[in-house]
Amino acid sequence: MPPRALLLTLFSLLAFAACTSAPAITPTAAPTVTPIQPTLTHTPVPSTATETALPPTETVTPSPLPPTETPTIIVPTETPEAWRIVFLGKTCPITVTSCDPFAPSEDILTSYSVRNNGKELQLLNQVIPNLPPSLPQIRFSPSGERLAYREQADLFVVNSDGTEVRRFDVGQIPDIRDFDFLGETCLILYITNSTSPTNHVTVDRICVEQSEPQRLAEIDFPSEPYRRRFYKISPQGDKLLAYVQTAEGGDISLYVKVLGEDDPPHQLFHSPTRECKFRYQPLGPFKWHANGEGIELLWTSLCDNQSENVFYQMSWEGEGVTIKAMFPGIIIQGGDWSPSNGEFAFWYYPLEGGSVTIPGGDISGLYLLNFKTKTWKLTLPEFLVEEIVAWPVETDS
Repeated sequence: MPPRALLLTLFSLLAFAACTSAPAITPTAAPTVTPIQPTLTHTPVPSTATETALPPTETVTPSPLPPTETPTIIVPTETPEAWRIVFLGKTCPITVTSCDPFAPSEDILTSYSVRNNGKELQLLNQVIPNLPPSLPQIRFSPSGERLAYREQADLFVVNSDGTEVRRFDVGQIPDIRDFDFLGETCLILYITNSTSPTNHVTVDRICVEQSEPQRLAEIDFPSEPYRRRFYKISPQGDKLLAYVQTAEGGDISLYVKVLGEDDPPHQLFHSPTRECKFRYQPLGPFKWHANGEGIELLWTSLCDNQSENVFYQMSWEGEGVTIKAMFPGIIIQGGDWSPSNGEFAFWYYPLEGGSVTIPGGDISGLYLLNFKTKTWKLTLPEFLVEEIVAWPVETDS
C-alpha cells in the first residue's frame, strides 16, 4: 500500500482515537515557510545545514530478542558516504494543498534521482534514457549497473545506459507480489494468492538467457491470516525472509527460511506487546547485508500518543541483535538504507495541527538519518515522496 494511502488510514485511526479517553495531544502550529516554486532546477540544502541530534526517548526499549554482548555496530567510514537515491514524487511547496497526503489527488508522480547530499536532482529518465517517466516499482542489481521495472504485463531488465537487456512477458503469471535481482542476470519472482489469508509463497527464478521461469521453492510460513506480507531473498539465493503483519495495525513478525532444507521457517522478530487503546504499526522496510549474513530492520509503532521508530540489526540466525537508533516523534512508513547501511533516507510531511511531529523539522521533503553521528537532516526540501530506493552506484562526494 502506498504511503499516502497508509497516511490516510493513520489519519482516520487518529481521529477515532481522539474520540476515546486517550490523553489529548497539543496541536503543533503550522510553520511559516516561504514556498519554493516547483522547478527541476533544484538548489540543494547548503552543506552547512544544521544537523539535528536524535532526541532522547523515555519510551521503553523494545527487546523482541535478548541482545548478546555489546556487538559492534556497522557504521560508515570517516569519508562521507556518497550514493544516489531514486524516488517517486513531486515538488511540494508547503503552501500547496495538493501536497497534503490526506488531500485527494490524481497527480501522476514522477521518478527522480538525487545524490544523498541533495545535489544533482534529475528526472530518472534523463539519467537513464528510454525509461517511462513514472516507475512505482523499480529494483537495481547489486552493482547498480542494471535495473528492472514492471510496466503492465511486461517485466523489463535494462542497463544503466538505457539499453534493453530483456523483456519478460509475465502476464500469464498471476499474483506476482514483488521481484528482486539475484546477481546481475536473474530476477526472483515472489508469487502469492492475493485472496488467500495464508502465508504461502512460490519463489521462481527467471534469467535473461532463459526462456521460462525456474521454480526454486514453495514455502508455507506459519498459518495466520496475514494482511500484508513482503519477501526478500538473500544475495546468495539460499535464504528467504518474510516480513508479515496479521491485520491493520496488528502484530508484525520476521521469518527466515533456508531454501533446500526441511527445517521450518524460523522467527527472528516479533513486535513487542503493548497495552494501547489505539495502535498503528505500518510494515516498515527491511534488507539483507551483501554477505547474506546480516539483516537491517525498521520497526515503527504508534501506541496511543507515543510513537517510535527502532532500527535493528541482527544476523540471519537471530543472534547479535543490536538497536542502531531509536527515533521517536513521527511515523516512518518507508525508506531505504545506503549501500553501506550507514545512512537511511526517508520522507516526512509536517501536518498542520498533527499529533506527531519531527522535532525541529517543519518542511516536507527527503530526510537523511546518519547512524554513526546519530543525527538527521533535511537533504531535499519541499518534495512529496512515495517510494524510495537506494541506487548502489558510487558517486563523487
